[in-house]
Amino acid sequence: SDAAGEKVVFGYNPNNQQYWLDRGASGMVNFHPGFGGSFSAPRLASPGEDLDLVFVMDRSSIEVFADKGLTVMTGLFFSQQPLTGLRVNTTDTYVIKKMAYTALGSAW
Repeated sequence: SDAAGEKVVFGYNPNNQQYWLDRGASGMVNFHPGFGGSFSAPRLASPGEDLDLVFVMDRSSIEVFADKGLTVMTGLFFSQQPLTGLRVNTTDTYVIKKMAYTALGSAW
């Protein structure tokens, strides 16, 4: 998220075994009717297995590698300023076993 309230939201729904990504509030989304919505992908790992998530994010995209790459999602976004905030929340009980942050250098 950023200070202006722009955000990209990722989630997991255990009831239907789906990951989802919502970029509806990610910045510029009005250039195409279907761009600003939410999309989902199935969780292909066995139910009950620990969630294994890797996120790679830069100025305008997010890549999600779930369950060692069994499910992969990519989302582009066009925020007006860099997304610099991170928040993790849940309505269920999860234990974060490992969390790491590595800054990506510029390719330019």
